[in-house]
Amino acid sequence: MQADGTTVVYHIPEGTGGGDWNPMDKPIRVRRGMTIRFVDDDTTKEHQLHTSGQPCSHGFAPIGEGFDCAIRDNAPAGLVNGVFDHNGAGGRGRVYIEVVE
Repeated sequence: MQADGTTVVYHIPEGTGGGDWNPMDKPIRVRRGMTIRFVDDDTTKEHQLHTSGQPCSHGFAPIGEGFDCAIRDNAPAGLVNGVFDHNGAGGRGRVYIEVVE
């Protein structure tokens, strides 16, 4: 958590490749109105966030040194489905985000 109390920084680990960005049992937990700042620490530098509009907007470029995922006010509570690495075909490279009340 950053000092502003509303930004969570998540680093995509080195060696992630086409795998999941985080384990399902360790989702990135956020509340509506918060922001997840993704930073790509993997050597591929090709990771791009795919969403269907929830919990934040779809990413349109590789994450590189930062991409902000602003959690929408109408994001569904619980583990959000359909979030994965845009460049990981077939739903590979899942990203587990949980919206908590």
